[in-house]
Amino acid sequence: MDALIVLAVLALLAGPILAIVALVAVRRVSATPSLPLLRELTTRIYQLERQVARLTAAESKAEPLSPEGKPLRLEIPSSAASPAPGKT
Repeated sequence: MDALIVLAVLALLAGPILAIVALVAVRRVSATPSLPLLRELTTRIYQLERQVARLTAAESKAEPLSPEGKPLRLEIPSSAASPAPGKT
């Protein structure tokens, strides 16, 4: 019974202590200037957008299309293909 009372007292004391710790953490986060972080993230997003545009342009140039608009396939003759492992 004594252990239960000690546990209840610790639980009652832990609530306000955790609230104070959370308040300090929130104030610390809100006090840090977010402008440098925002600039860094904007720069990284811009670089990613440029990279995606460059890759998209390279993909459209590299993939030849047939007259029907479908990508061309490269057929390998069966005599040049090696047999599957374990099959002869």
